[in-house]
Amino acid sequence: MKIAVFSDSHGELELMNSAVAGYRPDMVIHLGDFSGDAHELKRKYPRIPFTIVRGNCDPVSTDNITEFLSLGGSRVLITHGHMSQVRIDLLAIEYTARSAGADVALFGHTHEAIHTVNKGITLFNPGAVSSYEKTSWGQIEISDNKLTFNITEI
Repeated sequence: MKIAVFSDSHGELELMNSAVAGYRPDMVIHLGDFSGDAHELKRKYPRIPFTIVRGNCDPVSTDNITEFLSLGGSRVLITHGHMSQVRIDLLAIEYTARSAGADVALFGHTHEAIHTVNKGITLFNPGAVSSYEKTSWGQIEISDNKLTFNITEI
């Protein structure tokens, strides 16, 4: 199974479209900030399941702030990250994941790609699809109930 993970698209729908067209994922996750971009992409790819959360730049969105998925035997927290103050440090997002019984936390907000494991919790931020410095998106591949994470710069 292949999952495309985007965050902070800020209107860069074409970059996400190119990534989905080339990668051909089985699922797409959008971690907020211009979640409307993800809904537009979802209309273009109606057969691909999408999970979309809202970020701090999505004040009128009806998407949830937090979602949970079960992927490859792991419980995955999906959030934008602003409520956990991820720009300051990653302790709160790690605590939130741990207290919710999640093995993985997917988040955005910082516009910086991160993939680290801390005390058994995988923290993954795909970076920003729209960024003035680095533009990136993430991939999660699941094989034999094992999750593999990758970040691709655009």
